[in-house]
Amino acid sequence: MRLMQTQSATLSARAIEPKSNEKKPAVSEQTYHDLADHAATGMTTVDLKGRFTYVNQVMADFIGHPARDLIGRPFKDYIHPEDRSRITSLFLKAVLLRKPPREVELRAMGPEGSVRHLLMRPWPMRAGGKIISFSAVMVDVTERKQMEERLKESEEQYRELAESITDMFFAMDRDLRYTYWNKASETGTGISAENAVGKNLREVFPPSEERKRAEETYLKAMREQQPQNFVNQFTLRNREYFFEISAFPTRSGVAVIAKDITERKRMEDRLRASEERYRSLVERMHDALLVFGEDRRIEFANRQVEAFVGYKPEEIIGERFDKLLTPEGMKGIVERYEKRRRGKPVPSSYELQAVAKDGTVRDFEISAALYTIDGKNKTIAAFKDITERKRMEKELRRHSENLEKLVEERTHDLRESEEKFRGIAERSFDMIVTLDPEGRVTYASPAVTWVTGYTPEEIVRQHFQNYLPKDVIPEEIQAFVEIAKGGVSRAVQLRIVRKDGSLAQAEVNASPIIIGGKIAGVQAILRDVTERYEIERIRDRFISAVTHELRTPLVSIKGYVDLVLDGSQSIPEEVESRLQVAKRNTDRLLSLVNDLLDVQRMQAGRLQLELQPTDFNKVVDSCMTEIHPLLEEKKLSVEIEVPDKPIPIQGDQVRLCQVLMNLLSNAAKFSPEGSDVTLRVKEEKDTINVQVSDKGIGIRKEDLARVFEPFSAIEKPTYVKGTGLGLSITKGIVEAHGGKIWAESEGEGQGATFTFTLPKQK
Repeated sequence: MRLMQTQSATLSARAIEPKSNEKKPAVSEQTYHDLADHAATGMTTVDLKGRFTYVNQVMADFIGHPARDLIGRPFKDYIHPEDRSRITSLFLKAVLLRKPPREVELRAMGPEGSVRHLLMRPWPMRAGGKIISFSAVMVDVTERKQMEERLKESEEQYRELAESITDMFFAMDRDLRYTYWNKASETGTGISAENAVGKNLREVFPPSEERKRAEETYLKAMREQQPQNFVNQFTLRNREYFFEISAFPTRSGVAVIAKDITERKRMEDRLRASEERYRSLVERMHDALLVFGEDRRIEFANRQVEAFVGYKPEEIIGERFDKLLTPEGMKGIVERYEKRRRGKPVPSSYELQAVAKDGTVRDFEISAALYTIDGKNKTIAAFKDITERKRMEKELRRHSENLEKLVEERTHDLRESEEKFRGIAERSFDMIVTLDPEGRVTYASPAVTWVTGYTPEEIVRQHFQNYLPKDVIPEEIQAFVEIAKGGVSRAVQLRIVRKDGSLAQAEVNASPIIIGGKIAGVQAILRDVTERYEIERIRDRFISAVTHELRTPLVSIKGYVDLVLDGSQSIPEEVESRLQVAKRNTDRLLSLVNDLLDVQRMQAGRLQLELQPTDFNKVVDSCMTEIHPLLEEKKLSVEIEVPDKPIPIQGDQVRLCQVLMNLLSNAAKFSPEGSDVTLRVKEEKDTINVQVSDKGIGIRKEDLARVFEPFSAIEKPTYVKGTGLGLSITKGIVEAHGGKIWAESEGEGQGATFTFTLPKQK
């Protein structure tokens, strides 16, 4: 190329030099012309006006015109219009600014609009220090440009393809630096191409076993020049993802396609778990399950088959189904199978007989279904062992003849029972009533007339509340509420309005009538206790009057006796002894009177409590001080377990002392000398729990439910004195505080424990 440029320059110089300067022979000039004309590259010269002054044959071929036709023609006429201003500017800069022209590409216009891409290297020709023309060498680069365009188009196509695929696609160099990162990679990882391209794998992803495995695989693909496939797990955006990765070696490194298979993996896991569940379900079925093909060979059997016919699954898989059935059973199976295969209706279940491994014949109910897998018909059959049911059916048929006779006998007995009940109800002095679920009377015995003055006909179909007083109290209705819930009410006091308007007092025992598991009504027995109620009312008035009348003189007597015995004056020993007897009896009478008053107040609902914030520890301390002499007298030791901190309650300290004293006094009375009494106080979530235990005479099981009744007839040693009201009063005081009390004992001689609870202060 340099040689050709030199030759062209010499040729141009000779073309413009004056003839006076022609010192070389003409043969030399012709030689240069021949060299230029036959050069492999295009050569041309133009004057300062841009007109051709020389064009060789190659250059003429580039433009597509004969060389002689181009001489004197403007150079720009044969340049693509879009390139003309650029080339003109290049030559002007060279002339005016004396800037040496640079190598430049241009497009030459040929006949009929053909275009050729040329690489031009121009240089100015000077004479006397001035530029007088330009010479240029042209190289045809049309094919190269076309190849570059095709390559560019190909790259764009592949880039568009890479950007359009939904799988992650990226490329890395040999240092594992990302050189390409498609849109799917951005979406899948949350990492933009800007933050990935140019960075190493280790710079983009944090350290992990997964990253290490990916790195080793990519390097292996480059080292062995073989594609590598693997499944990897990554944590992206705080979530676990699974990718199926294919790494392909390239000249510059490795190209990677990563397919997100997270959902597929999860579905596979769910499918695997589902298969395990169904397999477990099938294996745990109560029915035997078999699958067999058209050749009747068993392909699957669950474990229950062994329980039914004695064969283990592995013993019959591959065997013909005929092995398990009697000939009659097999015939029925074949007939039904053929019908089902032809699409004819077949019962979903039927009975057949099978032969067990030990030769015994058993009855089964079979449910079969036909399905197709890969074009092959399969049958799935579930077997239920009904041998026992069939035996019971036979037994039932054997007894069925006697059933009607038995029913007739029971019906006759029932009819007689109804007559007996009606006879008892008709002759009973107690009123017998039944109600429907809405509370309307459905039956009333004749005794209703004696109690209420109404005839049974007047009461039936009337609501029971029509016969209750207008000021009915909740306790009188609660019994029926409990029965509606399925409970039983006994000895409930109920006031009834008689026909003449007077009130009768009745004691009611009632229970629900249950039919088919549902409450169909209520049956009640009402006893007229008006006279007893009046007697009890008179008794209460009498006790109230007597206790008030006795208390005043007893207090006076006690005061005078205590005054004489206080030691302020000398009295004879015999007189003092008798006064001590009088004091003890006076104290007992006064205690009895006070207890009677307390019982009367509780029964009348007039027991008054002075509730205030109280520390229960103070109640314990006060009682222990008071009970100490009695404990010393019997040489009893007391074990006290109470919390070290205050125990806040809302209570009447005096009455609570009375409760604790009654329990401790009883424990002392009924304990043998030298034994132990235990007092425990425990805090629970909303209550305190107080226990008083002794190792004394104990309580019989049958007496436990009655220990809190007034004057209860419970066996106890004759030497133990008391009013018989202490525990009844104790129970009343505890319940008035919102607590509960109960007694426990293993029996006589086993000691007893009394426990009560009190609500803690809110």
